[in-house]
Amino acid sequence: MGKANKPFVDYYELLGISQEATAEEIKSAYREKALEHHPDQNPDADSHKAFVALHEAYRVLNDAQARSRYDYRYFSQKSNRSKEAGLAQRRELTRAKRSARYSRRMYSPRMRYRSSYSGPSRPAPRPSPRPQTPPDPSRTEKSDRKILDEHEASLLGFRYYNRVVRFILVGVLMFSLGMVGDYFTAVQTSEETLTSKEPVMWTLGTPNMVKIKSVFSSAVIPKGEAKWIEPGGKFIPYKTLFAGEVTKVIIQKRGEGWYVQNYGGIYGSAFPWIALVIITALGTLLFRRNEEFNAYLGTIALLLSVIIFPIIFK
Repeated sequence: MGKANKPFVDYYELLGISQEATAEEIKSAYREKALEHHPDQNPDADSHKAFVALHEAYRVLNDAQARSRYDYRYFSQKSNRSKEAGLAQRRELTRAKRSARYSRRMYSPRMRYRSSYSGPSRPAPRPSPRPQTPPDPSRTEKSDRKILDEHEASLLGFRYYNRVVRFILVGVLMFSLGMVGDYFTAVQTSEETLTSKEPVMWTLGTPNMVKIKSVFSSAVIPKGEAKWIEPGGKFIPYKTLFAGEVTKVIIQKRGEGWYVQNYGGIYGSAFPWIALVIITALGTLLFRRNEEFNAYLGTIALLLSVIIFPIIFK
């Protein structure tokens, strides 16, 4: 248990002296007050308490170190009191402003007119009671249970269907993530010689393409980039580690090496649509509480897989 803090006592006020009093002034003031409240002169209990307080004040103020410590606490208390007084004054000013604003609003001409009305008081209209729906005599606990059972039975088809769909989508999701990982493992291979160029009219929304071939690889690049390389020229393909597919090629353009994206193969222009398959598959696997919504989302994911993967692997 910590020692309780004693209440602050103003020793200067108790001795009747100022804060700048000298040691002689303190001693003389103490003697005068002590004679007045001495137990021999006044045997009263209050006088005894006052005499003890005077002795404590003289002991503190007569010692230079004890007086410096007391002065520090004294001025701290004084500043705190001034702060509290300032806060109280601000609170009182705020309260006065609010009351004045309230008075102006309440005693405006409109409010005076309303308050001067002396006619008969009219009760406030009561809201009409809401009509009570009479209970259905045919609805019992057994009938409610039957309705719930029918609802659960209607969801059985969704549940079995969702299990099959989720099982298929797990494989689709793993395969798609594997393709994404394989795409980012593409590394630069050795230089190859172009053997032929073939025009490709349309590649999934990207017209005017040219397919370049070498002995070991091929790529579909825009027609504007293909004009910089002719049969017998050199290009450097980037191939993935697992599938060995070309993701981009480096061709010489104005004496510098330029990176050109491959728009053909499994990592061509249709590859970004894999992200849509991944998102819908993840949504089907994560949101499984609502059986009907899960079934619709799973169907969309399967349809996207059936449409996108044949385009990629054609």
